[in-house]
Amino acid sequence: MKLELTEAVLRKAGWTDVPFLYELMLDGSLQGSFADRFLTARGHVALLLYLLRGVKSSRPLNGLDGLVEHARVTTLIFDTADRPLGFVRCGTWRSADGCFHAEILNCAVAASCRGAGIGGQMIRRYLERLPDDTEVTAHCTKYARAMQATLKRLPFKRQRAAGRLECYRMTAGASEPAERPPPRRADARRPSHSSS
Repeated sequence: MKLELTEAVLRKAGWTDVPFLYELMLDGSLQGSFADRFLTARGHVALLLYLLRGVKSSRPLNGLDGLVEHARVTTLIFDTADRPLGFVRCGTWRSADGCFHAEILNCAVAASCRGAGIGGQMIRRYLERLPDDTEVTAHCTKYARAMQATLKRLPFKRQRAAGRLECYRMTAGASEPAERPPPRRADARRPSHSSS
């Protein structure tokens, strides 16, 4: 069931969002979507420090203001007035040739909201905030099936597997969905080659 959330907003993460982020990242690690290094006692501490640093360094992303010469990391929360639904953690930078780049570092949706199209809406809202022609990259583990399906429904195209990660790329402002092969018809048969 797809849920259309016109009232949901994408906002900068704050200190009070850390427990929500921690819960989603830990759940994602258990599911195989995020690094399993967060599953040890030392990993729990590393995850908390990772999130605290990420929230501290978050900067609002308003078009070109968030894109500067050096990489900036931003953690954005997708929420309604009454509850957070998910988050996207992204990096943005401008290369020496003046091109803008963005990378989706982490992305997750609350367990109670999964399967309703929230992840796609959240990523779409993030992409709308980027200048046209921004090269966007997203990496995910091979176990992050929901993320892979979401990226394929958006204009992302799978590029290559990078070690243990799947790599998807697109250009912001591209309205064309990723090309998909036509569905196979059940009654389609290969012509038989018989000799007479």
